[in-house]
Amino acid sequence: FQCLLVTKLTKSFTVDGATVPAVKSCDYTMYRDEIFVLLGHNGAGKTTTINCLTGLMTQDSGEANFYGKSFTEQLMNYRHEVGVCPQQNVLWSDLTVAEHLSIFSGVKGASANAAQDKYIDSFLLELGLLSKKNSTASQLSGGQKRKLQLAIAFLGNPKVGCFPCFQIFDFTFKSVHATTNEKNFITKKKRLCF
Repeated sequence: FQCLLVTKLTKSFTVDGATVPAVKSCDYTMYRDEIFVLLGHNGAGKTTTINCLTGLMTQDSGEANFYGKSFTEQLMNYRHEVGVCPQQNVLWSDLTVAEHLSIFSGVKGASANAAQDKYIDSFLLELGLLSKKNSTASQLSGGQKRKLQLAIAFLGNPKVGCFPCFQIFDFTFKSVHATTNEKNFITKKKRLCF
């Protein structure tokens, strides 16, 4: 079952007066219950593709359809169904782990209540971060920050099917070596997505 169909996605930039293509007419299909990976060397257009799909950039041409509907036109309607883990951590050093998860779950439409607190605690427990719940991001190690960013990508509104059904991860090659705990977390959440 098709989840995301990308057709002729193209994005170029102007550098020193010359047009430089970053993504050239990409076509691919992502299927339900599968993990899809974009591989390529630095500068191949992976992050640009993700930025176009998530609305951070507008593509020059091409289309993306999410379950048969225009992904870019309906992006605001799909926000609760899309989880994004960017290449660089997007964390605020003075906020605690719990505050990050609370803020981002609110962005996904969840309201603050005891059920939401339990939901957040389950994420932290699975990733081995429960003991860091009240620590600020500045007190976390690099690996713990990455785990927090991963948890943010999987946040959703428990009232709207619990987990986002489409996750986008922009990892550097060296960060692909996840621990068994993180791999189990991703695999378990993937099964719950659809």
